[in-house]
Amino acid sequence: MTIIIIISIIIFFPIPIHFKLHYYNNNLHTYIYGKEIGFRKRVTKNMKHDVRSKDFIGIIEKYYTTVKKIKLKLENSRLKPKLSFIFYMEYGTEDVAKTAIYFGILNSCSPFLYSLINKFFNVKKFKFSVEPNFKKSKIDLVLKSILQISIVNTIYIVILILFGFIKDKKLKNLKFTHPKEEL
Repeated sequence: MTIIIIISIIIFFPIPIHFKLHYYNNNLHTYIYGKEIGFRKRVTKNMKHDVRSKDFIGIIEKYYTTVKKIKLKLENSRLKPKLSFIFYMEYGTEDVAKTAIYFGILNSCSPFLYSLINKFFNVKKFKFSVEPNFKKSKIDLVLKSILQISIVNTIYIVILILFGFIKDKKLKNLKFTHPKEEL
């Protein structure tokens, strides 16, 4: 009985994932649960790339309608994960006029960012602050978020995506004939 209760708690109750990005001095630091995660740089050899061999536009056109339908289903879903979002930025340029103009532009991005995040998550907390520094040139950006997701949410989203692609594949395999061709 206790095993069933523990399993149901794990499946149905959300697990908070603490995530933080901090950009300063041209370095990006990523933290999960307060522990810094370092990424290794990938070394690539000089390789010849033939862009003509891949039809990227064809691939995008092929899946565009399917992805758009899945996106609409996810936006209207009640089982979206919950998110707390805190954005803090301190910036400065050497020119006071440019700093003031950037301040207005960055503050006008707040409603757009909120609506974009709200499409895919239930936003519990949203803070957006931008502070100009008129004395020196710098960028200090901190993005903190707590994503609360449960196993049920994850399974629901994966099933929604899979059914969207399977349904689209079946519709593309059907052959539709024109009414005049049937005669």
